[in-house]
Amino acid sequence: MVRVCYGLILANDLTKPDEARKASKLVAPYVDGIKIGITTILDAGVSMIRETKSSTGKIVIADFKVADIGFWNKERSSWEGTNAKIVEKVIDAGADYVICHSIVGISSIQESIEVAHSKGGKVLTLPYMTHKGAELFFGHPIDINYVLKTAEKYGIGIPDYKIQLLKTVCDLILLLGDYLGIDGFIGPANNPDVLKRYRELTDKEIFGPGIGRQVIGNLTPEDQLRDFYQICGERSAVIIGSAIYAAPDPVRAAKQFMDWRSQIV
Repeated sequence: MVRVCYGLILANDLTKPDEARKASKLVAPYVDGIKIGITTILDAGVSMIRETKSSTGKIVIADFKVADIGFWNKERSSWEGTNAKIVEKVIDAGADYVICHSIVGISSIQESIEVAHSKGGKVLTLPYMTHKGAELFFGHPIDINYVLKTAEKYGIGIPDYKIQLLKTVCDLILLLGDYLGIDGFIGPANNPDVLKRYRELTDKEIFGPGIGRQVIGNLTPEDQLRDFYQICGERSAVIIGSAIYAAPDPVRAAKQFMDWRSQIV
């Protein structure tokens, strides 16, 4: 399983299958896991997941950002929504983790979690994201009375003392994820204030993209790495994409991040 104790993950976002395969094999000795997204899978197919896992010996995170419906069939006592079909297929293809959205609703993320767990897989969800303007939705204030009313309607028993901590949609996703048994969260490594909020509300694993190309301010990648680990603690893993695979020498870049990690922790 992924080394979540100050982990280091390669986000392999290369779109050409042969280039993606080469990058994963070259960098694998210097990272703890590899994240593969839809842009890579579109040409290579889901077989790329098992192929990557087999050729590298690392865990694989399927970054599909699943965000469709969840449907519980009462007659069959089974999840039969679109999310179930996607998650089941991805886990069967060899993924250890699948990234799924919670913002689309309760049954959607609940279905993803329960189906993944039944197949031996895990789910990460996104209370916030790294891009500009993410705060428009994830940082939006919430109506606590509405949350309480809706939670009661669907049998969600978030403790009252936690409900009182809720301020934003991000907070709600964190607490809902904890309640439903999520395995971890994706947190913006380029936004320390948001990461601090994560740690105020959850002790689950935090996987952080956003180091390198999406830097905020004048921080170096090493500075960002240090800040992320210091805020999130040992139950965390940094996700590095173009700062490694788009570097003139990806292996050297990966070694550098590994060395910084070793010095920091």
